[in-house]
Amino acid sequence: MTTNNHAIQSIGKDNQPIIDAITKAKKVAVQLCRDGFRVLDINIGTRNPVIIINPSRRCDALDGTPVKRARMQNRLVITYVANIEGVQVEWMVPDHG
Repeated sequence: MTTNNHAIQSIGKDNQPIIDAITKAKKVAVQLCRDGFRVLDINIGTRNPVIIINPSRRCDALDGTPVKRARMQNRLVITYVANIEGVQVEWMVPDHG
């Protein structure tokens, strides 16, 4: 019996996808922290994991795509998204336009 099969048997095959998502999100979150980002939240669900980071000038290096404009606390903000190793990384910045 291989280690992988043993892991699946011990946690159940139906649980393996969520465990894999947690592992993937942790790896990306640790790398973001090492790169100087501040991780605010991590969401694990049935789709790709989502990590919310504090906006900073470093975010420019992530080459994010604007995906949503919303009014929050009487300010217009833009949500940006970047994909890092199958993990969705999001941050919000004020719209100055």
